[in-house]
Amino acid sequence: MFDALEQELVALKVALDPHAIPLLVGGGMGLYLRDRYVPTVRQRRYPVALPTRSTQDLDVFLTADLIVDADKMNHLRDVLLALGYQPEVRYFQFIKTIHLGEQERTVKIDLLASPPKEEDWENAKQHYAAEHDQPHLHRADEIRAQYFAEETDLGVLRLKENVLYQRHRDEFDVYIPDVLQDLRDLFVPDGT
Repeated sequence: MFDALEQELVALKVALDPHAIPLLVGGGMGLYLRDRYVPTVRQRRYPVALPTRSTQDLDVFLTADLIVDADKMNHLRDVLLALGYQPEVRYFQFIKTIHLGEQERTVKIDLLASPPKEEDWENAKQHYAAEHDQPHLHRADEIRAQYFAEETDLGVLRLKENVLYQRHRDEFDVYIPDVLQDLRDLFVPDGT
């Protein structure tokens, strides 16, 4: 399956290049590519290489610059559709059926984002200030106001129901007020 995934990854890379969209791969495929193409010298502390794990998907990380660029995000979506991928989870996961000999296999592409850095936050504020009158940003603010204005709002309650959140509740509970304040600062910069 790695060969087929590698072919899909190359096709994706070639199709994204004209749009200057970076391709950052993680997960099992990232480990496989690192082991296959990046020569490493083992350190004494870590003398044994971890085995490459099996995978059936491509974990693609999106940069903050890409996420806030509507044109590039549209190009990314169009490229995925042109390559035969269909949305499985809206905006986050795309699937495609491929044939390996007589067998059909499904390839998934998961679109992931890393936690923002401080400069990403400043870029987001500048982006919002420059384009605050755009319909998609109005809709985002409506969602924030309806679901993420207070700790008792439905969006926050749903986050707290998540299994991973439940496991780390003590740690995550500390961040909720800051996240809500950050959203207020972004969408309501003058405090009104």
